[in-house]
Amino acid sequence: MKKPMLRLTLLTLVILSVFSSCKKDKDDKLAVTEENMIGSYTIADYKVKSNITGNVEASIMEDVPACYKDDVFQLKSGGVLTIVDEGTKCDNDETATWSVKDNKVTLEAGLFSGTYEIVSFTKTQLVGSSTEKEGDITVTYTVYLNRK
Repeated sequence: MKKPMLRLTLLTLVILSVFSSCKKDKDDKLAVTEENMIGSYTIADYKVKSNITGNVEASIMEDVPACYKDDVFQLKSGGVLTIVDEGTKCDNDETATWSVKDNKVTLEAGLFSGTYEIVSFTKTQLVGSSTEKEGDITVTYTVYLNRK
């Protein structure tokens, strides 16, 4: 009698754990709106993939100058983007612009200027992807930003 009851209890705990973990993931996702995106972000990774390399995605963070890796991107209301050059200095702080529309964010900010389609957006991370085509070559850049 004890073994079936123990099995039933364990099975119930496993099922509850699975449903609880799935709900948490869903709750972390945010709608892509200016209000939700306002905040400070740092670069976690920058990846590239191309049809000439078999669409294998690879990090290119080692190619990003060290002085950009510690910058803080502050998305502010009204489309104001402030890039704070923390740690290793390479430029003065910069003020630029940003906007969001139709699940895309546009940055006018030096190295990372462009329009990025939002791949995922949670309370802790913003992932955007930008694809460029030239002739038969297609290159996709994906930037991973962690919210501070």
